[in-house]
Amino acid sequence: MNFSPWMTSLIRGRGTGKSTVVEMIRLCLRRGSEIPEQLKAGLERFAQVAETRNGPGGLESGTRLEVTLNRGGDEFRLRWSQDSAGPVIQRRAGNQRWETSPGAVRTRFPVRILSQGQVLSLAGQPEALLRLVDQSDEVGGGAIEARRLEFETRFLSIRSELRALRAKCGMRKRLLGDLEDLNRRIEIIEKGDERNVLIAYRRSQRQVAVFRSRRDELRRSIELIREAADEVEPSDIKARDFSAGNQAEVEALALLETAARAQRDSAAAIRKSAETLAQVADQFGQSFRTSELRAQIRRIKHRDVSLKEGSGDVAMSYLEGFPSLVQRRQAIEGKIRSLDKAQRRVQMLQSEAREGLERLEALRLDLSKRRDEFLSKVLKENQFVRVSLVPFGDSPSLQEADSSESPAREDGRLAREILDNECSEGILAELYQGLSNRSRMRGRTSSGSVSERSSKKS
Repeated sequence: MNFSPWMTSLIRGRGTGKSTVVEMIRLCLRRGSEIPEQLKAGLERFAQVAETRNGPGGLESGTRLEVTLNRGGDEFRLRWSQDSAGPVIQRRAGNQRWETSPGAVRTRFPVRILSQGQVLSLAGQPEALLRLVDQSDEVGGGAIEARRLEFETRFLSIRSELRALRAKCGMRKRLLGDLEDLNRRIEIIEKGDERNVLIAYRRSQRQVAVFRSRRDELRRSIELIREAADEVEPSDIKARDFSAGNQAEVEALALLETAARAQRDSAAAIRKSAETLAQVADQFGQSFRTSELRAQIRRIKHRDVSLKEGSGDVAMSYLEGFPSLVQRRQAIEGKIRSLDKAQRRVQMLQSEAREGLERLEALRLDLSKRRDEFLSKVLKENQFVRVSLVPFGDSPSLQEADSSESPAREDGRLAREILDNECSEGILAELYQGLSNRSRMRGRTSSGSVSERSSKKS
């Protein structure tokens, strides 16, 4: 049976073997893995050898299939059989004899085969032709789709993090106001008569904290050094594993013992350093307890108590409330530093999001370019078929499903990304900063009306 290089139509009645011819060619060209999952079972049944007249199977044990095709001026013969015997690819030589040619049929002869069932299965999918084009090696749509999903996943992850960070950064103005109030209260206290006592008391508390921290560091260091000494100790050697009558094994055992002694000596030296440090720690504690600084701290604490007893409720209120105010100020300053860091993170993520969108756009344009080049190459000499590729398409029905359906966002994400109900998140959220609640509600109602009109227009 001869086929046209462009189009051959098989027209016969039902059950006369039209699909059989196509499936035989598919088997011979090793394209069985390309058909949809719902059609694979039919091909597998067809390729079986029927054990009974009415059993599954369309071939016999001795069936041999051959497909001869021309490519680049050369004539090739592809062969298939149940037992896979004989050469698979043959090339007609100059003497008209068939010679074995190397390689795999699937990679050397990338032919697309669509049976009637496949065409029917694809007919209801508007993007079917694009998917077939993308499956070609020249376009590499699978690899591009994998990269697109990678870029898109990262972009959505960035958007999610941005929403969380923006909500967090919205607290900054309130914290700045709280910090200003605290600084004012602390300033009033520090300018009072008790200022010098308060300053000395705060300084003494910091000094005590420093000495306690150094004491704890010494204790941890001693524990770590002792643990290190235990780790350096050698493991036990079973002398019975070495024969005393074998000179080579005796020498090996002696070598192990030498290394073990070196380990024990090192462990002893490490323990000695731990003991030395322990003595230093004891001396450190004793020296601090008897130092002039310690006595000075006691005097300052005594003055603090005397001030509380002699100055009445006002002084006591100052002294008792002051540490709490300082702690609150430190906590707020820490939160503001964290928010400043979060704001820098927002700026970085915004830049990364823009770059991600640019990569997605470049990837999509590259896919369109590959598709166009592939179609131009395949249809270059075809006088009957012309295909024009419109990048991104001009009709939603011709776009990829995820591109045409994404604006729907039935879960409400699209509306929240524009502006949420609290006017704190979304593209328009910055416009509502600083407005009164009434203005926000009025603006929110206006925005909702505009969105509704836009939705109806779309």
